[in-house]
Amino acid sequence: MASYEKRGKKTRVVISVMDKGVRKKVSKTFNKKSDAKDWAMRMEIDKADNRQIIASQMLLSDYFKQWYETYKADNIRNATLYSYTTCYNLIVKYYPNLMLNNLSYTALQEGLDKYAKDGKKERSKSTVAFFMKHIKASLNDALTDDYVEKDVWSRLKANGTIYKHHNYLSAREFEKLRKYCYEHWRDSQTILAVLIAIETGLRVGEIMFLGKDEIFPNFNAIYIKKSFSPKDPDDHLTKSTQSIRKFKVPYQLSTVLAEATKERDPIFTIPEWKLRVQFIELLEKLDIQNITFHGLRHSHVSYLLYKGVSMQYISQRIGHANINTTAKTYTHLLKEQKEKEESKAMEILSVSPDVPKKDKEAR
Repeated sequence: MASYEKRGKKTRVVISVMDKGVRKKVSKTFNKKSDAKDWAMRMEIDKADNRQIIASQMLLSDYFKQWYETYKADNIRNATLYSYTTCYNLIVKYYPNLMLNNLSYTALQEGLDKYAKDGKKERSKSTVAFFMKHIKASLNDALTDDYVEKDVWSRLKANGTIYKHHNYLSAREFEKLRKYCYEHWRDSQTILAVLIAIETGLRVGEIMFLGKDEIFPNFNAIYIKKSFSPKDPDDHLTKSTQSIRKFKVPYQLSTVLAEATKERDPIFTIPEWKLRVQFIELLEKLDIQNITFHGLRHSHVSYLLYKGVSMQYISQRIGHANINTTAKTYTHLLKEQKEKEESKAMEILSVSPDVPKKDKEAR
């Protein structure tokens, strides 16, 4: 049975529960005794239904750690696991004392907003959304397993900044960079890596592992089955099963790769950090807008869309799980493509000789 203690104008209620054979006390303080009685009644019902009463006293950070170690750790790459440990550290920082039984929309949203604004510059909306996604996923399971009583997180919003900088090259810049790389690929490993990225859309980790086993010059094809991760050098798995793929490459690139593998196998010995630094220097030299190395992958997709290649083929080529993933990632490009097609359609229709002129007097 529950016991009640008067603490000034507040009421503290205490109930006893068994946790793994050990009797423990769980308590909570309320402004009104009626609220305390309601809570005690719910706890007694939960005891009868064998619900997780002790577990609800956990810190959000402790539950999140237990959650990803139980449900995620054995099923994902170490490099992906790193994102969960990063989120755990963020929860410790921005929700240091938040307990599962004290979750509220306000507390969760305040933590996200603080994370968005805490730094030298406001974090992007996509970065905040990534953090929020992990929190929501863990709490959905917490609700299923009766660690929490109700959903107070589905209305959470990622309120970071939307940066307008496009992380991909225009068609003109794409063609300019590609031409330079074909002419100078022997000059450095970085230039060769850039050439491969813009012609294939490969991730940097996939490029770093290219060697004779992945290149088939006779078929003008590449077979991706390994990837490098700087977060775990011993982890050679690709990002997903869909990332294991074969696809065609231009004849001129196939010729370059065949020659490159005669010199080194694997092709690249340059550290990834140095590759990224030299890439920025290359863009500055050619007076091309600054993008990340991963932006070359986006540029590859952008250029193919610009040239009218189907989203279905592009999705398979770049190793996405399905076309929805590709469409979601490149929504901005699809919008630009739509605007381009609309402009083209209006241009065609506006010069049609068969369209009658509007009679201003007509009513």
